[in-house]
Amino acid sequence: MGSENRHQAERTLWQAVLHSSAAKGSAWFIGLLLFFSIFGDFIANDKPLYAKVEGKTYYPIFNSYAHALGLSDIKHPDLGSDWHDLTFDKSLWPIIPFSGSTLDLQNTYKSPFTATKKNNRFRHLLGTGVLGKDVAAGIIEGTRIALVVGLIAIFFAALIGLWVGAIAGYFGDHYFRLSWIKIVGLIIGLMMSIYYAHLSFQIWSVEDQSIFMQGFLFFSSIAVGLLAAVFIFGLSHLLERIFRIKSSIAVPMDILLMRLIEIVNSIPALLILLVVAGMFEQRSIWIVIFIIAFIKWTGIAKFVRAELLRIRSLDFIQSARATGLSEWSILWRHAVPNAMTPVLITIAFGVASAILLEATISFLGIGIDQEVMSWGKMLAQARDKSSAWWLAIFPGMMIFACVMAFNIIGDRIRQLSRLHE
Repeated sequence: MGSENRHQAERTLWQAVLHSSAAKGSAWFIGLLLFFSIFGDFIANDKPLYAKVEGKTYYPIFNSYAHALGLSDIKHPDLGSDWHDLTFDKSLWPIIPFSGSTLDLQNTYKSPFTATKKNNRFRHLLGTGVLGKDVAAGIIEGTRIALVVGLIAIFFAALIGLWVGAIAGYFGDHYFRLSWIKIVGLIIGLMMSIYYAHLSFQIWSVEDQSIFMQGFLFFSSIAVGLLAAVFIFGLSHLLERIFRIKSSIAVPMDILLMRLIEIVNSIPALLILLVVAGMFEQRSIWIVIFIIAFIKWTGIAKFVRAELLRIRSLDFIQSARATGLSEWSILWRHAVPNAMTPVLITIAFGVASAILLEATISFLGIGIDQEVMSWGKMLAQARDKSSAWWLAIFPGMMIFACVMAFNIIGDRIRQLSRLHE
């Protein structure tokens, strides 16, 4: 199938998906959540957008970004004091004048619309939880956590699942051939990549790092691990050339990879979370993302494998072979792009399950840092105080609506893919 026809089919599929009112509403809701997660600091913050104090003008939120990037010093009329306690000539505050970490010890576990912070200017619209943390600000911060975990974890899971499923389904048990020295190099490279990625993260980890710095450390650690694997495999390739090793062994990739998938699926997800999280001294959202990706890639791999088993014998694959293209070129340029519909289905359902899994581990008090608010942590606070119904209703509604939106889109794609078969 040509790339132009494939792109046209993908556009037609998405148009058909959004033709459903339920799917269209779900897409708008997800878009709204993305807006909240991206611009959350301008919606819920304990600093004003604009403030004028004693004739001097301040832009505290923008100043905090500049300070985080090392472009500016902190500008504050009275360092050490809370912005809420200042007297302003003029000020413009976000809709929610609190952040997820703002403490209001005078108003703990207050119901919606009743709690204020020292004066009537700042009202907790959806109430407060433990230590007086604002529920509405926690909802906004939890939205960012849920989407970052859900989308990025499934992105990594899709990358792993595509590679594993494509190799298992396309090459099967007889057509993936490597020399013995490359097999040894591949095994040693994989082991070293895991070791050096873990070691790098432990060396570079520091306390009180922002989510962006945590992301940089996480990705750089993964990069170090991958470089170690590439170096070892490249060294084995060089040795193969030097010693002119031409004999190769058929590696039964389908059997090996499917057994690996069965092993991963046989281990309870929460057990994997507890074991892997215990390997790292510092808590990090990126560790949670890594663990969820490790758990969720198997479903994507099985769908891709099943689709490649069907596609590899079709006429357009045989035509590509007749033109002299290598098997790897045929796989990634022709076979995999035509197997993406099942991947889209599993991604939609996978994001929903990843968000639900993150809420579960936050509810249990493991995974992300204790200072970071999430929907699951707010539900845990409701468990500690059963009369605080707002701590169960509002986060619970967000989890339900978010999971339902992704499930509706995934189900719609699945229905349409069956009609087009």
